[in-house]
Amino acid sequence: MARHLLDTDTLLELDRRYRVFVKALPPRLAQLASDRGALEGDGPSRPLRTVGQFGVSVTGPWAFRDIFPGLTEEQLLDLGENWIFLMSAILLQDHLADDQLPAGVYAAELQRRFITKVNEGFYSLIGDCPVFWQRFEQYKHQTKSALQLEAYYRTSPQATYDLAVAWHIGAGKSALFKAIPWAMVVLSDEPWYFARLEASINALVAGGQLMDDIVDWREDLARGHYTYPLAQAISRLHSLGLRVSPQAIEALFLESTFIKGLLEQVQAWYRQAVKAVDGVPCQLWIGLLNSNIEECTWYHLWWVICRIVEAAKEKGRMVQQKGEESLR
Repeated sequence: MARHLLDTDTLLELDRRYRVFVKALPPRLAQLASDRGALEGDGPSRPLRTVGQFGVSVTGPWAFRDIFPGLTEEQLLDLGENWIFLMSAILLQDHLADDQLPAGVYAAELQRRFITKVNEGFYSLIGDCPVFWQRFEQYKHQTKSALQLEAYYRTSPQATYDLAVAWHIGAGKSALFKAIPWAMVVLSDEPWYFARLEASINALVAGGQLMDDIVDWREDLARGHYTYPLAQAISRLHSLGLRVSPQAIEALFLESTFIKGLLEQVQAWYRQAVKAVDGVPCQLWIGLLNSNIEECTWYHLWWVICRIVEAAKEKGRMVQQKGEESLR
């Protein structure tokens, strides 16, 4: 998707700006900032060769460009640079909260430097405009509130961990993403569609957080980090009168019907994101939203296939065991 929104020259310039930032960092922080595995929190260390490897995440300002036709290419490029540092800061913040980064002290410092870079970028673009900075502070407060709420529920699987809480955490943790389109509003003086765009982003990131929690349920369970899917699993076990244990939770997650209900909620929020911008001239943004819906659909199909294969293997083992018993 990034290839369709950004041309080669734009990606090269974004890469150049990111390298300039990294080169000025102390060696340990520069190493972390160049580690795609650390930034994405999804496995072993591997080099970040280009910011384009972040995929659709790097395309933010260009996905909104049709809503703000008055912005220049240079402004979009500056916003794109800020988007990358903002996205990286949010990713690191999330991985730190999930204990996914062993070098926590370095990651926290790098996250702080990313945010400092973001502040400098916005100030260079917008100056001290109070309209922008007041809302920016609101987004920071939403982020802090969501992280505190997540920390509370993480270690205590309460029955009150409902969809409203999941929404608050999911939408709030990524609230700062909305600073980019808000900056586009301030720069272009075109606020007409922002409320609907903000609602769309809220629904997208809430759905994305729930999707991540579904995919990462094993790791979260192993760490004792209770998320909405895990809280729902515990609630289901209670309703069935079953003893709560890691084995019982795993057995429930391996039922496709349980996963199906969670994925339907993800898709409902993704579709809400599309509905929020109905009639808004943002076909590129809607295309990105639809790609998330498709990804969720394919994940559910993959899950069902895995369960069918596993059931066939189990049946084969039972047939083999009966055959061996009959030969004794």
